[in-house]
Amino acid sequence: MNTDFTLIKLKRSDQENKVPTIFDLDLGELAINTYDAKVYTKRYRPNVGTDIIAISGAGPDVANVLYVTADGNDNNSGKKLGDAKRTIKASESSWRYFKRSLRYSAE
Repeated sequence: MNTDFTLIKLKRSDQENKVPTIFDLDLGELAINTYDAKVYTKRYRPNVGTDIIAISGAGPDVANVLYVTADGNDNNSGKKLGDAKRTIKASESSWRYFKRSLRYSAE
């Protein structure tokens, strides 16, 4: 068994909401924010440009999904995987409230 490992260190920050700029990363390079638990990379698209995107983390809020996980917390919103509810019962009450708010906002 080979015990020789190559240590890979990513550019990193432990400051809340700190996102690298396009000048901080090369294409294909990764950066991690240990406070927010997000990983970023630089993206280039012809005729669009260059930007930094988060490729992991809690994720964006979603409109029609409520997450439930074994290690969730019923006080969480359930709108992100990283902010999941613990029980289906708690997500059901959140879903009923969400559907009511959709109905009212559509009127």
